[in-house]
Amino acid sequence: MNRFLKVFVAVAFMLSLLVLPAQARDNNYWVRIVDANGAEVTTGLTFTIYTAGTSTQATIYDDRNRGSMSNAFDPGTDGVAKWWMVASTCDIEVTDGTTTTKLSTATMTDHLIVFVLDYIELEEGQIDLPIGSMYIVYDDEEGAAAPPDSVQAITGEGVSMVSRVSAPNYDIQNSLGCIVWEDGEESAVEISFRIPADYRSGGTFRVWANTSAVGGNDCSIDYAYYINTDTATADTASDDETAIEVSSIFDGTGASENEYDLSCAGTFAVGSLVTLRLWRDDIDTGTGNLELYHATFYYNKRL
Repeated sequence: MNRFLKVFVAVAFMLSLLVLPAQARDNNYWVRIVDANGAEVTTGLTFTIYTAGTSTQATIYDDRNRGSMSNAFDPGTDGVAKWWMVASTCDIEVTDGTTTTKLSTATMTDHLIVFVLDYIELEEGQIDLPIGSMYIVYDDEEGAAAPPDSVQAITGEGVSMVSRVSAPNYDIQNSLGCIVWEDGEESAVEISFRIPADYRSGGTFRVWANTSAVGGNDCSIDYAYYINTDTATADTASDDETAIEVSSIFDGTGASENEYDLSCAGTFAVGSLVTLRLWRDDIDTGTGNLELYHATFYYNKRL
C-alpha cells in the first residue's frame, strides 16, 4: 500500500509540473518612449495593447503570476511600460490625448517607440535669398521686355545680371539696397537654392518689398517657382502663383518696406533644386516703382 501511495504521489507531482508551466509561457514585454530628438518621454502617455492586427484589446497581466492589469495603462515612473501576455505579438498604441503613435506586430524584442508630436515640436528653418545673387530672366513667359542695349543681343530666352542700368535695376531706397522695377518694367529676376537635409515639411517664400507710390496707387509683385530633383525630368512648367499687392505706407515723413508672404502649393523635398522667379505685375493701376529688398524661404525643420 505504501508503495502504491508513493507511486500515486509521484504521478500526481509529475502531472502538476505539466500544468504549472502554462503560466511560465507568458511573454514579458517592456518598451520605452523617446521623442523625435531621442529624449525619453516619461509622463503624460497612455498605453493600450491590442491583439495583433485587430482592434480588440488584449488580455494583459501585471506579472508572471498573472496579476490583474488594466488595459489601457500609464507607464512606470521611469517611463518604461511593462506587461505580460500570452501572445508572442501585439499592437502597441501610445497617446498623449492629442497625438497617437502605433507600433504594429510588436514582439518581446521591441523595446523602443519614437513618439513624434504632430503639434508644437516644429522649428522654423530659413534660407536667405539675397537680391545680390539674383539675375534677370528675359523670355516671353511674363511678357518680359527685350534685353537692354547694355546686354549682348539674345535670341529668345536669356539672362543677365542686375546692374545700375538694367531693367529692373539696383538702387538705394530707404538707405537700403534694393531691386527696382519702374512702371512698365516686367522682366523677372530669379535665384536658385537647394532644399537642405533638415527639411521636414512646408515651404513659404517671404519678401521685403515696397512701392514708391503715394496713397492708393499700389503695384503688385508676382512670383513663380520651379522644383527640380536629380531623378526626374527638368521642371519646365513653373508653379505660377497669384500676384501679391504691395502697398506704400508713405506718410509724409518717410517710407517703410513691408514683409509679404508668398504661399506655395508645390511639393518640396530634401535635395530639390528650387528656382524662385519674381517680377512686377501691372494688374494694378499704380505707376510708382516696385522695390524688392530681400527674399527668404521658410520651412519646418526636421528635429
